[in-house]
Amino acid sequence: MKEHPALPKEAVFTRRYNAVGKIILAIISTIAFIAACGYLSLAITFEGRIDGFISNRKPAPNPNSPAMNAKREAVTAEINQSFDELQNSLHYNYYETATHDYCSRGNSSWKRSDGYAYLCSLRITKFYGFNGDFRQQIIDFEQKIISMGWTRPFYKSDNPCEKMLEEYYDPYPEKLVSDLPSFYCRYEKDDHSLEPEFAEKETRDFTLQNAIQEVSGGTYDEIYDEKNFQDSGSIIKKITAADRFVLIISIQKNYFQN
Repeated sequence: MKEHPALPKEAVFTRRYNAVGKIILAIISTIAFIAACGYLSLAITFEGRIDGFISNRKPAPNPNSPAMNAKREAVTAEINQSFDELQNSLHYNYYETATHDYCSRGNSSWKRSDGYAYLCSLRITKFYGFNGDFRQQIIDFEQKIISMGWTRPFYKSDNPCEKMLEEYYDPYPEKLVSDLPSFYCRYEKDDHSLEPEFAEKETRDFTLQNAIQEVSGGTYDEIYDEKNFQDSGSIIKKITAADRFVLIISIQKNYFQN
């Protein structure tokens, strides 16, 4: 039997060196893979699970792009149509309009998740004046918007505006209408939200009347903020020179969310 010649010592050493190198490389690769998986797992956990992890990596929209401008114009037309329908039914004295166009970045973490990466909303607010009995006017307002398909978003309660009047207005005839909890009268329709606010000649604090012009929802991490607000004090003074009461109506809709 023919014997194979013995390998040189250098060749044996090279083979062993290569084998050890492969083992070390495999160990390093395994450790790196485990570390990457651990990092990814921690990132997903701290960024609100997989949905938040994905949301945090979505690109921001360009608020001034043609596509976003088209969305903005479409939602503006929708909201104005809602106001036209209201006015055709309510016949209030119209005075002024305010607008707020706002886009913000969502926040997803282990503490909270906004459920979106970026959100853009448009809010249009109109100032009206009316006369007559305040109580009956608000009841008529509620009945008419209900007949137009607006519904309560928070709880199933018949005529919550009327219930608000019974609890906060009727027992306190000296109470200013601007002090009434107007959030009872919030309604929704086709992804639009409607919020009213009240005032009269004796109103001196216009905090709520100014705040109602601002987009609700979203975050403070803004990427776009276009305001055309009205000074409520001046407008209310103007309205109450001719009308007894002021009704401010805001309608808002989101036009972008990812």
